[in-house]
Amino acid sequence: MKAAWQEVERLIKVNARHRSGVQMGQVDNYTILRHAWSELSELNANPSDPGELADLLGVLIHYAVKHGWTEDGLEQLMLHKFKERFTE
Repeated sequence: MKAAWQEVERLIKVNARHRSGVQMGQVDNYTILRHAWSELSELNANPSDPGELADLLGVLIHYAVKHGWTEDGLEQLMLHKFKERFTE
């Protein structure tokens, strides 16, 4: 996942243009979240397609990077939340 995270960071840094016309470094939160919702809908329609999950994760990584959140930081938050919510 680290390579994908670094590629999203690079795409934002160079302000790469998505095929939709949106530029990675200039897109606002609303647009990113709307795109994530669209990708989630596509995953829902094709729940066995890992490519749809990859699309959704890519958008969510973009959101995280835009907010300065790190891969390690999010991992720690997830582990903490798992510990809070689950028992064995």
